[in-house]
Amino acid sequence: MNPTSRQPSASPIPNPHANHRRQSFWQIGLPLGASALIAVALAVLVALATAQHASHGVHWASISLIVLILPLYVAGMLVFALTILMIVGIAKLYRILPIYTLKIRSLLYRIGTFTMINSNRLVQPLIALRGGWAGLQRLAGLIRMRKTAN
Repeated sequence: MNPTSRQPSASPIPNPHANHRRQSFWQIGLPLGASALIAVALAVLVALATAQHASHGVHWASISLIVLILPLYVAGMLVFALTILMIVGIAKLYRILPIYTLKIRSLLYRIGTFTMINSNRLVQPLIALRGGWAGLQRLAGLIRMRKTAN
């Protein structure tokens, strides 16, 4: 028998879509369905218990209110702590900030002055040329008006 020749395998090629459907059921469908059934069963039990004794309903309502408020309380405490940290950080930054803002302001003032002086130098010939051209056009218009008036 030739060692390089391949024997056809007896097992069929696995279908990836079937594997996906099977895994989807076991990883998503079953846990979701079981959770829904447990929630419905608990709701029915609570309804039956409160129908017989109203005091049980108040007790479980208090517990569920605590369970609902607790995550909001934790999130609020985190926001509060972050706010305090930001206030302290800004207070510390405010001590050194005026020095650097003065340096930045003077640098920006120098850059602005340099830009204004050089841009005025650049456009000065263009302004003079256009001003002269406008004067010539006005003079030509006045001459034309005198010729038509005579």
